[in-house]
Amino acid sequence: MTSRPDAVETFAEAAQWFGGLVLGLRMDQLGGPGLGDWNLRQLVAHGGRALVTTEEYLRARVSAETEVHDEDPIASAGSYFLSAHDNPSLHRAVAERGRAEAERLGDDLLAEVAGMVERVTMAVRQAPESAVFETRLGTVGFSTYLCTRTVELVVHGIDVADAAGLAADVPARSAGTTVAVLAELARQRGEAVPVIAALSGRRRLPERFGLFT
Repeated sequence: MTSRPDAVETFAEAAQWFGGLVLGLRMDQLGGPGLGDWNLRQLVAHGGRALVTTEEYLRARVSAETEVHDEDPIASAGSYFLSAHDNPSLHRAVAERGRAEAERLGDDLLAEVAGMVERVTMAVRQAPESAVFETRLGTVGFSTYLCTRTVELVVHGIDVADAAGLAADVPARSAGTTVAVLAELARQRGEAVPVIAALSGRRRLPERFGLFT
């Protein structure tokens, strides 16, 4: 069980780690390869969306007609990613927003992403107990959504580190939450056996296997 304080501090840890990676980049690297069709600039902008959406979607209270339960944020975060996986139009929109954000920020990209870390971290730490997030997939509990943002920051932080030739030393709490959410997503997708077998050294994962693909 992930408590609200745990979710907040783990998200803050992941955000600070991602921001540190971004500050370690050079401007002349940004036009180089990033991930898939993205260059590094677009990849950083997409990773920064984990901070942008946290700020944009945060709401102070639940509306009178809405009931939001956050009893198992790890399982609920797995369900969130499963819902996103089943929405191809959402994937296309996410890819385009990453490119648009990179274009909008231009040379201010690195400073803007790094600067968001403290602002967004403060916002979630100061959020009231009733806070939730109003997302494109509906209303999501406070701790659940922070777990999903931790996963995004860690996964895309590793992508950035790999693209830039930096060490991807993911902090312990952030790594633990990310592994737990991905394991739950594997279970919900019916992929638990190949993941368990691969992690225990019994089998290799199928070619091009991925929980987000």
